[in-house]
Amino acid sequence: MGLHYILEELPEMIQDEDILESLHISRAASSVAINILNDLTTFDKIEEGVLTLNKEDVSARDMIHTATSIFQAQARSHC
Repeated sequence: MGLHYILEELPEMIQDEDILESLHISRAASSVAINILNDLTTFDKIEEGVLTLNKEDVSARDMIHTATSIFQAQARSHC
């Protein structure tokens, strides 16, 4: 959260591009680490048999739209 705040609220105060790039890389690496920890927690719950899954009807169209919109945003940011 701290890196997010710094990058969203204080970029005009940080003049050094190398520092800004390092902050962006650190924020991305933090997100990856959090996702890995969440996955490990889920696997532990599965192994212990304490994970409960709920069935829910989902629109295939909405699911595909949501999944592709994530990749569209990433593609646009790299162009």
